[in-house]
Amino acid sequence: MLCDQEVISRVLALNDAVQPKPGRYREAAEKLRELAAQFQLPDIEGDLQVLAARFERMAAYYDEQRRHATAGVEPWNGAGQQYY
Repeated sequence: MLCDQEVISRVLALNDAVQPKPGRYREAAEKLRELAAQFQLPDIEGDLQVLAARFERMAAYYDEQRRHATAGVEPWNGAGQQYY
């Protein structure tokens, strides 16, 4: 099994063609919000809004990953601790 450092190194080594595109996640989130607005059923609308928020968080996560990879900064978990 790979240690955490090796896994992180491999993820950061992926080229742009393979890495997730934050803009694509934001586009999907926007489409989900538009779809949610069309529903009159609160449960479905709420579920789609929750899913849209999840896509926004994924976009922010990948933005942060890219920023750290290009700046040569160690990735952080948001709680002030390194991932590894």
